[in-house]
Amino acid sequence: MSRLLSCLFMAAVISSGCLPIISKADEATTDTGNALIKFCNQQNYAAENIGWAYCTGFVKGIDYGFISGVKTTVADMDEGLFHRKDKTKETNLSKAIIDYCIPSSVTIEQSALVVSKYLQEHPEKLNLDASQLVLNSFRTAWPCAKASK
Repeated sequence: MSRLLSCLFMAAVISSGCLPIISKADEATTDTGNALIKFCNQQNYAAENIGWAYCTGFVKGIDYGFISGVKTTVADMDEGLFHRKDKTKETNLSKAIIDYCIPSSVTIEQSALVVSKYLQEHPEKLNLDASQLVLNSFRTAWPCAKASK
């Protein structure tokens, strides 16, 4: 029984030592470019640390969430605007809203590096919403080709 209590005591001591680390990490995550640049930077990329993992996850989440949200919204729009069977109009409307076209060969690391570069080159925008800055960096790096008339 004393061995069990010793193990429980050690587990409590170890886990309580982690609490300040967890709370400080939570404080660092906000919704602006000022917080995002702390994770999406060359030092974290070179070190392949947890900061870079956060950056790549955030970037992928914004990309996936935005595209999924737009496609779902467009597909669920009132049929008076266009018929759902007309996939060309649906696709064109989605592209107009998304307004970036990342090539399929681009990796998540490349996307995160593009975001990192954008944040470094636009310090005047770091007070803006982090998700909007990710989208702006994509639109700058990978604009969709304009259809010729």
